[in-house]
Amino acid sequence: MMDNELLISLATNLRNARNTFGEASPQYASLKRMIDEYVAGARAHAMQQQAAHSNNEAGAGSESERLSEHVGETLHHAFGDLAIRPKPQ
Repeated sequence: MMDNELLISLATNLRNARNTFGEASPQYASLKRMIDEYVAGARAHAMQQQAAHSNNEAGAGSESERLSEHVGETLHHAFGDLAIRPKPQ
């Protein structure tokens, strides 16, 4: 499974857990933590790769900006259509 597909799958599961169990549930919290860890790990990995390849390059700042844009686009794609609705009482 590609990285974006994994993130989209996790986001779908998070939405389903929220709709089924609510945001205070252990299921929701577990999936949210998994997504947070995945994104943090992906950022760290990408930054390590960038640092290894740009030690002698002057364009390191622009590469970092592209990385941030890529992560932002991925998150927007995964979470962009989420609608936050209160749980019916």
